[in-house]
This record gives sequence, structure tokens and C-alpha cells, in this order.
Amino acid sequence: MISESTLLVHAFLPGATESVPAGKLHLQEEGTDLLASRFIYGLKYLKRNGAIEIDPVGLGMLQGQQVAKQELFALESPLFGGIRDVAPDAWGRRVIEAKKHVPANSLPESVYLLEAGPNRTGALDLTPDGQQSRDLDTSADIKSLGYLFDAAERIENGAPLPANLHGIFDAGSSMGGMRPKATVVVEDGSHWLAKFSSRTDRGFCYPAIEHATLRLADAAGLHVPETRLEEIGPGRFAMLIKRFDRVGQGDNTGRRHFVSALTLMNIHEMASVESSYAELADAMRRHLGADNLADDLKELFCRMVFNILVNNDDDHLRNHGFVLMESPVQNPARGALEPQDDVALAWRISPLYDVVPRPVHSHHRRLHLGVGKYGKEATLGNAVSWCERFGLSRADAIAEIDRIWRVVREWRNHFEAYDVSGGDIDAVSSAFLHARYLGGSDVGIT
Repeated sequence: MISESTLLVHAFLPGATESVPAGKLHLQEEGTDLLASRFIYGLKYLKRNGAIEIDPVGLGMLQGQQVAKQELFALESPLFGGIRDVAPDAWGRRVIEAKKHVPANSLPESVYLLEAGPNRTGALDLTPDGQQSRDLDTSADIKSLGYLFDAAERIENGAPLPANLHGIFDAGSSMGGMRPKATVVVEDGSHWLAKFSSRTDRGFCYPAIEHATLRLADAAGLHVPETRLEEIGPGRFAMLIKRFDRVGQGDNTGRRHFVSALTLMNIHEMASVESSYAELADAMRRHLGADNLADDLKELFCRMVFNILVNNDDDHLRNHGFVLMESPVQNPARGALEPQDDVALAWRISPLYDVVPRPVHSHHRRLHLGVGKYGKEATLGNAVSWCERFGLSRADAIAEIDRIWRVVREWRNHFEAYDVSGGDIDAVSSAFLHARYLGGSDVGIT
């Protein structure tokens, strides 16, 4: 039987700590299948200073699109990309199902959207039509990491979740992937994402390795959020990554809107494997702000090179993102509904996230996304082959590769400096090859 539900979409504008209604989302569902969706922006919302677009493609409005009084329809998939990005991912769905004591993937999409909670990714919240959005006061304190870890283990193992732990997970806070995670508030009142060890870990401590890899990327000049490693108990760790979609601390916490590369390219999730970094660069040219486009394209190229050098083949389009930045930057003011100053809005590439080396014994490597004219082949020569798509000359591209390689080749020293155990270093060592085995001769590295 086909049903239709109406959800109210709330937006947190730059410099604001309280939301305003942005529009209404209408969903058509049949059981657990989402058939179609449509959206209409509120007229009052469109007149607000700093009004954000839900996504730059299907619900774009910052480039002069006529959306007032227009009923907009999702075309490439049943759900608009900007809404899909604030829905709970695989882990968030498991949390919701554990709280409701139902099997996996047994709920309608409208339920997952509503149950995700206020701490979902980005600057949106969804509620039943007519209800107010929710505050961020449900986030766990960092002192609760041990309880969060215990709850995560129970959810992973399919065990019942005690009632006292129901509220400790904010299911919508995940930035992507299946790993156990939750938002925590640290000592200064800022919001961080805690990512825990998992029973699915492949022979090494994921939190420790991911933390060290992101710090390695930072040393190589990539744009990386703050991270830290927390030991919860013997052999139990969590990596904390500062949420780049949150601004400020405590009661003066604001939000920045986020969309995935999947949304920016306006394609179905199953088509990610058919896409390439160059095609993502083309989408960036269409939708990102001109003032910082050259820097953002170079950043994307450098991330591709880093993924080749550390063999991170989990580089799908959900693991690349974009944040909506305001100019001038606004400090969140408690109780504010919109910016205190006139602002301009533009999409920029987000800080780097979800990068973990994958140990393999073969010297033949491939990334998830296409690299260059030789497809997914993870070689430095292939990376250079389409460098002009990233706005780089061959000489400039090779200079970036050389700069990154000079850092990555010292990965063992970096990992030891960030307290990665010798056993874990050995476990991931096969992910790191000398550049000569990755087509280094094509770029002057021997």
C-alpha cells in the first residue's frame, strides 16, 4: 500500500544556533521502499539573509535558480541528494533498529530520517510537519566514551540495548561508513566524532591507524581536521575527529551544511564505482565558488595522490564532501536565527576524512574512483595523465606528487610518533610501497 508523509525541513543558517523552517519534504513510500520525493522551499525562508540551499543540484538556489513557489522533484534517485546526506548511514540505521528492536533495513525511509536526531551531518534537521527542530543537548560527554563503546559492541553483536543507553547514541551523527561512532562533546564544549574499534577490524587497531594516517596527511599538506586518540581501556581505543560541520562551543555552537560528492555529481549511489576524480573535478567547476576553486581542485588532486601512496581504496563518493562556507565568517551567537551581517555563500571541499591504508600483497593496486586515462590503476603516472582536469600543468602536478611522497615515505616514523604499536605498523606495512613500484619513474621518482 502506497503512503505519503510530509516532513518539515529545518535549516541552521550561518552564525545561528537556532533553526528556521526551510521547506517541506513530501515522501511517497510503499512499505520500506521509497518511491519518490518532492520539496518546496518556504517563501519566508528564501528571503532570509544567509538562506542555504539544501543541495546545489536538485535543490540549488544560490546560482540564481528560480525556486520560489516551485514544487521540485528528485530525479536521479527517489531522494534528493542533500536530504540523503543528512540521513543515517549503515551504522546509524543499526542504532535506530536496535533502539526500536526491529530487524535490519525493516523501516520506511521516513522513519530513518526522523529518528536520526538533531546531531545528524550538516545544518539540517527533519521533524514531522509542524514540529520544532531539536537542540544539540543530547550529545554525550567525552567521559561517556566507555559506555558508548559498550553500547556499540552490543549493537554490533545484535544484543539488546539497555534502556539507560538508548539516548547515549545520536544515530545521525555519522559521517559515513559502517564503523561504530557517535558524537561527543569534549572539554572545551566543541563537538567531535568518536570512531571505535570494531569486531570487523582486519587485523589492526583501526582508530590508531586512521588517526596516524590523517596526521600523516596533515604533514603532507592536505586539509585535515583535528584528531586525537583516546584509550578507553586495555586494547580499547577511539579516534576522535573534530566535526567540521560544527562551529563554536557550548551554547554558541553553530552548524555548517554538508553534501557528499555523490550529491554534487547528482548520481545514484550504485554509480559511484563508475566515476572518476576528474569527473568530480568537473562537477566542482560547476558548483563551487570561483574564488577558491583552483585551491580546491589542487586539494582533490593531492588527495588522489595520497590515496595512491597509502593504498586507501575506500575512496568512494560518500567519502568526499563539501561544506557551505559563508563570507565573512560568522561566529555563532546564542539565539540567532540568521547571520548578523550580510554574507555570501559558496561550496568548498571539506576537510579530509575516512582514510585508512589497506594492506595487500600485490603490487597492482586500484582505487575505487577512476584516476586517469588508465582507469582506476593506482599509479603516479596515471594520476598525472589527466592533471589538466584539476587545473595543474604536468610540472605542477609532479611537484605536488614529489612533495607528498617525501612525507609519506617516512610513514613509519610518523606512525611511531603517534604511538601506533609495532604490531599494527607491521600489519599495515604492505599497504605502503616505494614510489618506484607505483609508477614513480613516470614522474621522476626512482
